[in-house]
Amino acid sequence: MSNYSGFLIRNNSEDNGSIPRTGSWTCCPDILIAGKQTLRTDDMISNYDKGFNEVVSQYFDNNFYVRSKNTSKKDLTKNVYLFQVPQHLFLTPNIWYNQNNLVMYNKVIQDPDNPMQTITIPQNYQTLTAKPGSVVATNAFTWRPTTTEHHCLVVVVADNYEDVESQFPQNINNDVGAYASWIYQHGNIGWHNVSIQATTAADIYERQTELLQPFNDTEITCSIQVTNVPVGVEIGFSANTNTKWGDSIAVGSTVVPAKPGAKDPNINPSFNIGTNVKIEQGYASKVSFYIDFRGKDKPKNFTMNFVASTAGTPTMKTIGKNIGLLQNSSLYSSYLRSNFDEQSIFVNARTRRVHSGFKGFMEAHNFAVIPHFVTVIGSNGVTPQTGFQKI
Repeated sequence: MSNYSGFLIRNNSEDNGSIPRTGSWTCCPDILIAGKQTLRTDDMISNYDKGFNEVVSQYFDNNFYVRSKNTSKKDLTKNVYLFQVPQHLFLTPNIWYNQNNLVMYNKVIQDPDNPMQTITIPQNYQTLTAKPGSVVATNAFTWRPTTTEHHCLVVVVADNYEDVESQFPQNINNDVGAYASWIYQHGNIGWHNVSIQATTAADIYERQTELLQPFNDTEITCSIQVTNVPVGVEIGFSANTNTKWGDSIAVGSTVVPAKPGAKDPNINPSFNIGTNVKIEQGYASKVSFYIDFRGKDKPKNFTMNFVASTAGTPTMKTIGKNIGLLQNSSLYSSYLRSNFDEQSIFVNARTRRVHSGFKGFMEAHNFAVIPHFVTVIGSNGVTPQTGFQKI
């Protein structure tokens, strides 16, 4: 028996890195299942003794993270590869153990030639760097299952994909026990079974956009704003990259309530949910935002927007074309002009406490200085029958 030295991927919560490993091996606690939610980096690291197993939903972009502990005595940098394996291919690694089955991470960067634009780089891996004894975690790998067939997620931490190939599981021969032996002998490999919740494809209206924060470090309200949607549908959004402080940018599935005084009590003419997050200059990420109509008819005139807005003392750099908002404008009226109202919901990115309305907007931000205005700094929307539009 020896102690594994490297980025350890535990096969169960009792795993301390002794090789060969023992015990259960199909629910690796270092493959973190977030589903439509996101995970803060600090939560993944500080709860090293805890697994995360949220519902994985068919036809949605689901988020998955990997964490690992550097058990060596030196600084390490390695790549993380995450396979998704349908049940009918379990016993044929010669089919699934290839790059076509890797879960992707869509890395978004600021365009060096045009700082107000982004470049998306699809990657089939993420890179981890850690000092000896440190626990680290990836950003979100994103996978949209189109079936409810049972799947396995298999993680391999390696120098590169050639290194992954060199660890191909040999001699499986229709024997599940051979997989256990493979994992017991490799401290850098983990396995997690996943069940997928059925949804109806026609009910899901989901889009992606890039979020870029090119200004100085600042508090941003990221929100999804919908109009003319049936009461009872669910909306939400998530970014695949955490801020440098480890905060996630997301609000999980939220049911659209009835609008007091609405002309049609079954239709909400406008509703918003958002989260207030301090985002660093140069931050860039892929954001998924959606409506789940849950069997209800889609009105022809509904819209869905992902919006980034800010509140604060104005500068020409942050205002841009929105400078007109400052002229004879109070904070509350500019809040309304940003399409927020007293029914809007705001979630604190760190405490996850829910606030509502203008008062909730102020409470969620916890401003040290009362801002002068609220203004939209970016928006990306979808209108039925017109396609995907950047506004």
